[in-house]
Amino acid sequence: MASKQGSGIFDLPSILSIAQFGMGTTAALFDYQLKQTETDRYNAAAQTEYWTRYASQSRENYRNYEYQLNSWYRESDYVEKVRQYEQQLAEQQATFKGAVSTSATKNFERQLADLEGRFYEEEAKETIEMENIRAQSIAASAKKVSSGQVGRSVERLQNQYQQHKHQQLQLPSQKLKDMLMSKLD
Repeated sequence: MASKQGSGIFDLPSILSIAQFGMGTTAALFDYQLKQTETDRYNAAAQTEYWTRYASQSRENYRNYEYQLNSWYRESDYVEKVRQYEQQLAEQQATFKGAVSTSATKNFERQLADLEGRFYEEEAKETIEMENIRAQSIAASAKKVSSGQVGRSVERLQNQYQQHKHQQLQLPSQKLKDMLMSKLD
């Protein structure tokens, strides 16, 4: 029989097909490795970008947190200082009101004492003037009595004065008794 040469594995078309298959497989393998490398590189870039954004966002969040915390401390410190100021202001106003009312009371007391002093001074002055007029009247009457012109009328006036004074000094029961006795007579 006649054998055909070229039908074996080592024939040119077979070798070419095996080489082509090997090249395709190698190309597919290289293509897969290239795609895998591209994917890894893309993933590494995405992961780097993610961590960069995460770090940036974390720094921004921390800055905002510090800002808000400092603002809160400032505001709470401000509020506390305002409370202390308002409390001190209220205490000062209360002290001032107390001092003003005490001062006004003392001023009123001083004015009242001045007024009372003036009243008693005027009353004493009027009393002295009345006593002086009375003394002058008695002196004038004594002159007239000594001159004999109105001696009896002055004596009568003095007797009436003494009698009236004596009646005012009597006890009410004595007056009642005297009135009853005079009615019986």
